[in-house]
Amino acid sequence: MACRMVDLGNGAFAIACGRGEKTKPCVTCGSPGTILCDYPVKRDGVAGTCDRPCCRKHATPVDKDKDYCMAHAQYAERLKL
Repeated sequence: MACRMVDLGNGAFAIACGRGEKTKPCVTCGSPGTILCDYPVKRDGVAGTCDRPCCRKHATPVDKDKDYCMAHAQYAERLKL
């Protein structure tokens, strides 16, 4: 069984174990992407979310249950101007 350390932020870590579960790498740094971008997008006319994998360090919290990848966080910030 493969185990990995997951950075939960604020100095907290967890050990996650599973059978061959693969996490996609963070789009920014290549570390395990434990968070998916929640920026709203449309694909083929269907509403959804970006879903780019991000590590805790490179995900931008938007609210309690929502995080954006760095690209969408920057884009959302520019839209507020």
